[in-house]
Amino acid sequence: MKTLAALLLTSTAAFAQVTPLPADRVADFVGINFHTDIFQPCPGEIANNPGGTYCQDSYGDLWDNVLFKELLDSHIRYVRVGGNAPSGDGGTHIAADFARKKKMSDAGLKLDVVVPQCFYATTCDQTQKQQQIEYDCSQYTCWQAEGLNEPIAGCPTIAQDQQILWNIIRGDTNPYINTLPIIGPSLLPGTCNGITFVGDVNFGNVHPYIHEVNPDHNGWLHGYYSLYQKMFPAPGSGYMPLVATEFGWTTAWLQPNYIIARYEPRGILEMIQIGYEKGYRHQIADDCRVSWGYDNCGYGMIDYLGAPKPQWIALKNLVHTFEDPTPFTPTPIPLSVAHVSGLNPAPCPMPCTNQQQYGNRQSMLFQKSNGQYILALWQGTQAYTAETAVSITQLVAGQGYTITRTGNSNWLAVGSPSNKNGTAFTATGHGTGTGTASAVTFVIKLVKGHKYMVAATGTTTDWTAVGVPKEAGSNIQGTVFTATGPGTGDGLVQPYAEITYANETVRVSTGTTATSVLVTEFTDAGALATHTIPATSGQFDATVTGNLKLFEFK
Repeated sequence: MKTLAALLLTSTAAFAQVTPLPADRVADFVGINFHTDIFQPCPGEIANNPGGTYCQDSYGDLWDNVLFKELLDSHIRYVRVGGNAPSGDGGTHIAADFARKKKMSDAGLKLDVVVPQCFYATTCDQTQKQQQIEYDCSQYTCWQAEGLNEPIAGCPTIAQDQQILWNIIRGDTNPYINTLPIIGPSLLPGTCNGITFVGDVNFGNVHPYIHEVNPDHNGWLHGYYSLYQKMFPAPGSGYMPLVATEFGWTTAWLQPNYIIARYEPRGILEMIQIGYEKGYRHQIADDCRVSWGYDNCGYGMIDYLGAPKPQWIALKNLVHTFEDPTPFTPTPIPLSVAHVSGLNPAPCPMPCTNQQQYGNRQSMLFQKSNGQYILALWQGTQAYTAETAVSITQLVAGQGYTITRTGNSNWLAVGSPSNKNGTAFTATGHGTGTGTASAVTFVIKLVKGHKYMVAATGTTTDWTAVGVPKEAGSNIQGTVFTATGPGTGDGLVQPYAEITYANETVRVSTGTTATSVLVTEFTDAGALATHTIPATSGQFDATVTGNLKLFEFK
């Protein structure tokens, strides 16, 4: 369900009285996932061999020197942290984990603490869960408590576990703990359907990952919201507010950084339009070097060496631009946004056979406490098409691939040195079974003048020698470049596949007396580009593109 400020800004030329959202709704919407319990070394993590856990040799080393400072500089107010820490060390890591949470809380950050199913044991009883909550929240470090994280295998007992969590918190003798807001367990799309949580949550919870799809795609974020909202009915009637405690995009599935940076601010605004209460971006930093197919190594907004990616710059700029915590009541204005020329502003009708003729224009109106209005305009279009996976039965001899799903296939029989997801190899032929792979090109086969995206950095490739700009630094994964010729080493690329669109020109009539408008555009680097355009009695023409633009007037 879209907000009033969004619904009234369609392609019609007629004036409508529009009540803007407070600009701070955007800044107050954004949260970030930030691990605090990364203390155990994981040999091989940095060597492109992720072990599936978060490790000291990557994210943990950057915690104080880079990541915590970046978090404070972002002005993000909400942080989601885990409620557990590595065990078996006599409590040393538990104490260090808590110290990090306390440091964030003392800095004014509001922590959503995920309460795990167990503490030191493989099964959980009520006493263990209570100990966990009281330990994590004893010094006012919790802002709210959250149920199980992605309990895919625990659907039959998930409702019971949530009820236990509710009873423990509401029955605690500490008045700070027993009044904590409680979020339901985080559900992944397609899991635990049909289960409802009644009377034991203050907020519903879902992880609406949309992978390589743009955030404004018809049916994705909207469909997840409609489906999972119904699993958290409110007492009496209606539904509890729905929070997305994880969402985001990963470069590990061949999504360029600059495309994610383009999607980042659009995704936040789209989720607000739909009705999500808050959204926690996963995650602040890569926990290991990105290796194609290991998606947990590519969701980071900052890379594993501590270099900010364009998407992090975009998110920080979004928060900085909209933050305005002064309470006020927004003033409605008559407003119209009418098509003048260029791309069709409507969504591409399904089935979408000619996507590049439709811009799917999106718009929202905000206001700051000083009276300044902000009109957000963007094309809700898909900007990049990732290589789709093919069955092992369709492999072509001599073509490079990376395994996307092992399945029950024997990858060794088709030329792969391993059966692990993410392994790159040259196929010797097709195979059998349920496994899938995606076609990639080895750096030694680059063609001068052709555009590529870095799919996997490898460990022995000199990327600047084949055309990757030095400015990319350590953010090589997901970089688009024009090859200067073949390279050497074990790096992998994919042919560049951006979708380009025409722009749309619209005429905006604001019902104000504005004579000039400040235009702020979010660039593909995440930075802001500003300029001023004239207005006549509050009317001006604007160009709508796939990059979010903000038009400020008074």
